[in-house]
Amino acid sequence: MSDTTYEKFAGLRIYFQNVYKKYDWINTLLERRENLSDVILIQEPSWGLIRYAPSMTDKCGDPIIGMPSHPSWRCLYPKPAD
Repeated sequence: MSDTTYEKFAGLRIYFQNVYKKYDWINTLLERRENLSDVILIQEPSWGLIRYAPSMTDKCGDPIIGMPSHPSWRCLYPKPAD
């Protein structure tokens, strides 16, 4: 992973990274940048099955789809078309 940081707006620390749809890179990025960045922009995030949630209609559970998350970050993204 190469570091690409852009600082502007009175010290607001913005970091951006293309993770090439690698789930593990996102986890590592969120952990490493926790105290170094205020905003992280992720290009080409991975998007897939996170886990199965209990379901009243399916004994295997309902799939939860999304990106990796971290308790120190709030994720904002457009809703996918499909």
